[in-house]
Amino acid sequence: MQPNRIDKVIKEENTCGKVTTILPEGAGLVLYLGSTTQQETRQKVLIFILIAVGLVLTVQFFAFYLASFFTGTRSVNPYLMYPGFDNPRFFGQFQTIMIPIMHGLYFHRIWQEKIFNRGILAAILILQWCIVWALAGRGVMLGIAAAFSILLLTTGPRYRRLLLQALLAMLIGLALYWLFFFCIPSWAGLAQDIPSGLRFGLSKRDTLWLGAWEMIKSNPLLGVGPLHFSAVWNHIGAHPHQAVLQFAAEWGVPATLLLLWIVARAMWQGLMVVRTQPTPLDAGLWAALMASLVLAQVDGVFVMPYTEGWLALIAGLALARWQQPGHTANTLSLWSGYMMKAVLLLAVLVIAKILIVDVPVLHETYREFYEQHRIGSPPRFWDQGWIPM
Repeated sequence: MQPNRIDKVIKEENTCGKVTTILPEGAGLVLYLGSTTQQETRQKVLIFILIAVGLVLTVQFFAFYLASFFTGTRSVNPYLMYPGFDNPRFFGQFQTIMIPIMHGLYFHRIWQEKIFNRGILAAILILQWCIVWALAGRGVMLGIAAAFSILLLTTGPRYRRLLLQALLAMLIGLALYWLFFFCIPSWAGLAQDIPSGLRFGLSKRDTLWLGAWEMIKSNPLLGVGPLHFSAVWNHIGAHPHQAVLQFAAEWGVPATLLLLWIVARAMWQGLMVVRTQPTPLDAGLWAALMASLVLAQVDGVFVMPYTEGWLALIAGLALARWQQPGHTANTLSLWSGYMMKAVLLLAVLVIAKILIVDVPVLHETYREFYEQHRIGSPPRFWDQGWIPM
């Protein structure tokens, strides 16, 4: 390949995202939001942003659906209808957070007497369920179904209206999916390229899981280091698509056990709040977090920056609503302040190192790596498989 071709590949691929991690920045954001969003007005702002994003994504998806009738391809393909996301699974991760919260919000007191607003929520929910079916996200369906099932088993009849409404929205969404992606295209004479959710294989996840398990066995105490699962290069995935295995492989078993204890305790405390002080919004928040935890066992929920950001926002909102009375805002503010200062100091040091050491030789490093390994898409982290190259 000619040198100018190498330069072009480098420039094009330099915009590709890299796998990140929610720790410790996400933990600091959760603590910060837990101390600053205790006022209901601020909570409404976060919820309004979530609804607005859900509405925009819904409109975008169906705008692309309508556009498929007027393009030269004359083909309907849901995988071409989710702008802003590199992969339909990333879209599904956001849906896993958004859908349970919107179901809870539908019955929340601030919406109960506003029929027009509830109508908007119902429309968004039904259309989002239609999108879930269209994108054939098995993990999304599994996560939401598991979360609502656990909620039903642990709270009894308290939220039966919420759960029945979720089931109804799912079924109406399925009917719309059949209408929009099968009946109408057939009537209009359009070709159909529809993914199927009736897949039962692991999609090579077992290979990634075995790789993570080998790393755990070889480095049980401290792991191989954050983000270093990709140090063992493979063409399947940059992460194991299993949160516990990845964390154990990269951070070690002791840190993983500590994290699992913290998450389990937080979810248990949230469940107690949902059981003893029942509000539909809290039930939706808890279901969203539980659905994301379930999805993380088969997908990269905790390695995608957009999903990480929303999880931190929702977890911070849940912390603000669920914290015990003895846990004062001053205590949370103190801890969040320390955490944010530590994160900022670490960020300054990392950025300084990059600017002083890496940036001056970045282009030469890209070129040298490509000429040595002949990998077609430098500097993708999951292809080059090392930090740095």
